[in-house]
Amino acid sequence: MVVLHAKFSRWIRHGIFAPLSSFVEFESRINQLAEEKDRGDVFEIFIEGYLATQSIAQCKEYWVVGSIPLALRERYNLPSDGTGIDGIYEATDTLAV
Repeated sequence: MVVLHAKFSRWIRHGIFAPLSSFVEFESRINQLAEEKDRGDVFEIFIEGYLATQSIAQCKEYWVVGSIPLALRERYNLPSDGTGIDGIYEATDTLAV
C-alpha cells in the first residue's frame, strides 16, 4: 500500500498506530493529542488505511488532501490549501466529496 498522507511517517514514528486492541483504544490515543490539527491528521491517516484495505463496493478510488487532482478541486470548488477537506472518493457511479 502506498500511503499518500504527508504526515504518515511522523505519526508512525510517534507510535500512534502501535498495536491496538480496539477502536476505543485508538480514540483514546487520538484524544490525548493536544492539537486539533494533529488529531485530524491521525484520523485522516486511519481513514486512508481503512479505504485502502477494506472492500467498500461503492468506493472506486480515493484521494487524500494534498493529492486531489487539480481538475477535481476546480470542479468541486475545493480550497487549494485543503482547509476543511480531508479527502474525496470516487464512487462507482458518481464522485462524492
